[in-house]
Amino acid sequence: MGNNQTITNGYIWKMDAGVGSILTSSNQGNTWDTEFYTPYFEIYQNTVVEFYDGDPDHGGIFIGSDYLPPIAPSDSDIASVEWTTTSGTHNIWVVVDPTDDVSESNETNNKDSKSITVETILGVSVSPDAWDIGIVEDGSVTTMTSEESITVTNNGNVSEVFTLKVTDTGGTWSVGTTYTGNTHNTFVIGGIFASTSDTIVANDFIEDPNYDVIITEGEKSAGAKTFTCENSSENGVDVPVSGERALWLQFKAPTTTSTFDKQNIVIMVGAQAF
Repeated sequence: MGNNQTITNGYIWKMDAGVGSILTSSNQGNTWDTEFYTPYFEIYQNTVVEFYDGDPDHGGIFIGSDYLPPIAPSDSDIASVEWTTTSGTHNIWVVVDPTDDVSESNETNNKDSKSITVETILGVSVSPDAWDIGIVEDGSVTTMTSEESITVTNNGNVSEVFTLKVTDTGGTWSVGTTYTGNTHNTFVIGGIFASTSDTIVANDFIEDPNYDVIITEGEKSAGAKTFTCENSSENGVDVPVSGERALWLQFKAPTTTSTFDKQNIVIMVGAQAF
């Protein structure tokens, strides 16, 4: 048994035989077979599924939507969206057929929610991950060019404060702790976080010179003055999720040195929750 019908709202429904059974009936010596079938209906129509952070009827934030193909009776399917999370507790709401395109006997049961807790994730990426200063003269000052600046990206799920620390001085040399601290076998290196569209020059490192010096004792956090240029529209504080900052470095070579070997200096870029 089969039948195709177009109902008044224009959707195509298919009715087909389901699981059936055959019974034998008798009456005054005559017998006949009666077939019983349970029909089912299947919607030939895509269904929209929307996701919200919070109840959509009370200011919930739209996350995204997915489309599901027709689903046969007793079958199921999965709708999904990508979501850039933020830490904390979220009530995630799912709404099926939000505009009631599919006619149903009950249009009030197409919403549901679940509470989830997202842990704080801190992370950064840097590109490029090296600066080849080349050969420098005693006591010289070398500042990155715009082609050499490093892009630092917040890969966590909360706003971050970027940090800097010298973790390896290269062997023979040590790092000075003040802007004028470059002496025999001692270098000074400074850092500034700025907008990726800004250009930092050598003089920007002497606005508040000691604030920009990167040291070895503990991670030093960006702040209103620390690792900041007054002329830049952005700094390393309150960097949003997926936000980018340009990191500019300045190197002040030792005034004199006892070695002419190549020195590999390592700077760690880190993050703290804002």
